[in-house]
Amino acid sequence: MSTARLSDPQWDAIRPHLPDRPRLGRPRADDRAVLDAILFVMRSGCRWADLPAAYGVHPSTAWRRLG
Repeated sequence: MSTARLSDPQWDAIRPHLPDRPRLGRPRADDRAVLDAILFVMRSGCRWADLPAAYGVHPSTAWRRLG
C-alpha cells in the first residue's frame, strides 16, 4: 500500500483554511501529519487501528480530528 503524502503545493493550499493552534494546553499533533494519516485511511479503506506507524500519528488522534 502506498504511503503517498500531500505535496508542498497541496499543503500550501490547505494550510490557510485550518484553525490556528491554541496557545495554552497540550501541544497539538502536527496538522500535516494528521491530514496525511486521514487521507491514507480514506484512500486505503483500512481500519483506523491499522494506520501505519510511519505516519507518526496515533490512530485515535486522526479519527478525532476527522470528526
